[in-house]
Amino acid sequence: TDNAEKAKQIASAVKSCDYLPFSDIPWYKFSSENATKECAIQLLAEKLDISLDKIIAFGDDFNDIEMLKICGMGIAMENAIKQVKEAADYITKSNNDDGVAWYLEKFYLEEN
Repeated sequence: TDNAEKAKQIASAVKSCDYLPFSDIPWYKFSSENATKECAIQLLAEKLDISLDKIIAFGDDFNDIEMLKICGMGIAMENAIKQVKEAADYITKSNNDDGVAWYLEKFYLEEN
C-alpha cells in the first residue's frame, strides 16, 4: 500500500509487525518487529563479544536509522535521505562514488 494510515492498520492487525516506507517508491514494507538491522547487529555483537561502540554502520534509507544510532559510528551516504543524514555522525560520499570504501580508506587505512 501507499497509504500511511492503511499501513498502520495492517501492521497493528498482525502480531509483532513493523512497517516502514520505502524512500524511492511510495509504498510501505512490513516485517517482524525483530527483523531489523539493529537487532542483527546487537545479536552479532553479543555473540562475538564486540562492544557496539566499536562498530561502524553505513546507511541511506529509513531502515538504517536505528542501526546508525546504536553503533559507535553511524555513517550516512551522501545520497541518503534527509532523516538518515540527521541520524548520522558523519556523511560520506554517495553509493555511486564508493562512499564506504572512501570513508574506510580515509579514516582507517591512511592512519596505519
